[in-house]
Amino acid sequence: MSLFRRQIEQGVREIYDREWLVLHLDFPDGVEAMIETLPKNMRTDLNNGQIATFYSDSSGFSGTNCSILDAVGQIGGEQVVTALSDVMKNYPDGRVQVHAAEALGTIGSENAVEALIDAAPVLEFDWDRFGMLALGRTDSERAGDALVGWLHSSDKGYAAQALGQIGSDLAVEALVDCMRNDKHPGPFVNALGETRSNRAVGPLIQQLQNNAESTLRCATAEALGKIGSERAVDALTESIQDDSEFVRGHAAFALGQISAEQAVDVLIERLGNDESSYVREFAAHGLGYIGDKSSTHALISAVQADKEERVRSAAVRALLEIGAEEVEAFVKNLLDDESEEVRSFAVASLYRIGEGQALEAAIDRLKHDESFGVRMNALSCLRQIGSEAAVDALIDAMRADENWQICREAAVVLGRIGSEQAVEALVKQAQSDPASHVAGGAVVALGLISQRTGRWIQPID
Repeated sequence: MSLFRRQIEQGVREIYDREWLVLHLDFPDGVEAMIETLPKNMRTDLNNGQIATFYSDSSGFSGTNCSILDAVGQIGGEQVVTALSDVMKNYPDGRVQVHAAEALGTIGSENAVEALIDAAPVLEFDWDRFGMLALGRTDSERAGDALVGWLHSSDKGYAAQALGQIGSDLAVEALVDCMRNDKHPGPFVNALGETRSNRAVGPLIQQLQNNAESTLRCATAEALGKIGSERAVDALTESIQDDSEFVRGHAAFALGQISAEQAVDVLIERLGNDESSYVREFAAHGLGYIGDKSSTHALISAVQADKEERVRSAAVRALLEIGAEEVEAFVKNLLDDESEEVRSFAVASLYRIGEGQALEAAIDRLKHDESFGVRMNALSCLRQIGSEAAVDALIDAMRADENWQICREAAVVLGRIGSEQAVEALVKQAQSDPASHVAGGAVVALGLISQRTGRWIQPID
């Protein structure tokens, strides 16, 4: 029996398991292992997407079953729609039903959409949430019509969210109408931001300028930032003077998302002088998004002088986004900062300043920093760099770090780098304690290396 199979049977249900299942459908041995882990009442032939009988009795919730459904949705094909619809309507566990609905949404065919719509009146597994959001994935005119009809039901919030995913002209028109006329316009404001439609900009600007409720002005500024239209710059610049610190902060961030260079001076002024650390933090983020090098000195001053860690961390991130020449040495000096949060942001972003020195500094933080967050971000940096020069340090971390999460993530990063130099160490780690989280990470890493090399690596028989 393979280690992969034992891992599934022993219930190691981590986020990586789903990624594993979807990634390795191209490997016949992996497909066979997945099929054999299923209970007899839920067998799947993943090679051709055919689903056989999913439920002959109540076997209870299975994370593996849900992952299989996710994988089937990725494979797609009309031949699975009827079976998925049957699981969605009849399987005795609502969580499995949810994954069947999501798989139908991922497939998104005409028949899949009709199956989701037809299920609405009869299901009790939070269909209002998961069914509508599954419809939102489909980009279907038929789904849009149905969701518009539900905007005036008790489930209008989820219908609005799904229409935001679809983003069609019909969706925008319906959402604008509800934003203007509903007593609680918040969900419609949020959904309009998700549409990324320029048709929503004018109505949202009116909402920003005329609504008396600060939480709605915040949501509206956020929506305008997501859309990213320069038509909103003047209104957002006015909002940066709002009485509410949260509106000012959201406006500053939105101006950054729009990359409004004409707002640089006002953001620098807010970074240096606003009494609210929330506003200063998001002014720094906004300057980073815009990327104008004229803000470099203001950001360096914020790192050196601001008393709030989150402001200093945001300024570090902004400096790295801007990439000014004087930033590299400055950021490296922050690796010894007394603030854990500042060190974390600095090490996570090292990859931006060039591989050589960044690699050395990230390995040093992984080996020696006492902070879990800093070490985890060092792993993130090493993953971004992707150099085989980090393999030895990552193997050491996988074997010896005092925190199992670091050990597991080090194993997964080895897989993402894809070096066959790590295979022997990963196999040994997988053998050491097959039920452990770290062994699970090692199995995932071996799968990722298999994918890169095109050769299935069997961890252990």
